[in-house]
Amino acid sequence: MKTLHINRGRAVTIFDADKNVCWLIGYGPTHAKGEDRDVFNDFERLDGRGELLPTADDYELLETLSTAAQIDALTELGLALYEEARSEPGVEVNRTLGLKDGKEGSMLIVVDLEVFDDGEAEQGWIVFTIPPQTGIGEEQLYDVLGAILPANMDGDSLTMVAKVGDRAINYNELAWTWSCYPDA
Repeated sequence: MKTLHINRGRAVTIFDADKNVCWLIGYGPTHAKGEDRDVFNDFERLDGRGELLPTADDYELLETLSTAAQIDALTELGLALYEEARSEPGVEVNRTLGLKDGKEGSMLIVVDLEVFDDGEAEQGWIVFTIPPQTGIGEEQLYDVLGAILPANMDGDSLTMVAKVGDRAINYNELAWTWSCYPDA
């Protein structure tokens, strides 16, 4: 455990190297060494009752927040890749995104677009490679797709595919195709 000093306030932290997270486990506004109102007395009471350290619920919330942050990062990267692919039709673009919280591996997004009718229509493909330890699945990727793909996309055209071009997708990949056409 480490202590933090913030003006008169004091805090206690603990670092969990396995999860690569530093927990703020206690804070109080008053440091009054030797007095009953000293916040360190509160920290000692909580510790004595086993209420100071992170709980299983805290760790579960950490995983949820980590997954949400990874989904946000995937969305941001996907938007950038979509724009890049739109500016270079027929050129497959891809990037990897490292996993957070010290987890090994990385996520990969691949985007490929064909653009027609002076940019008014498109056929696109997107492939996600998502390691299972992320907790990100098909449902979350539909949220990512909803944020990445254009508003004028034909919703009925969004289809999961087992092949992209001539290549069959791998077991750890999820892939979709879609199309957008100008209003008739």
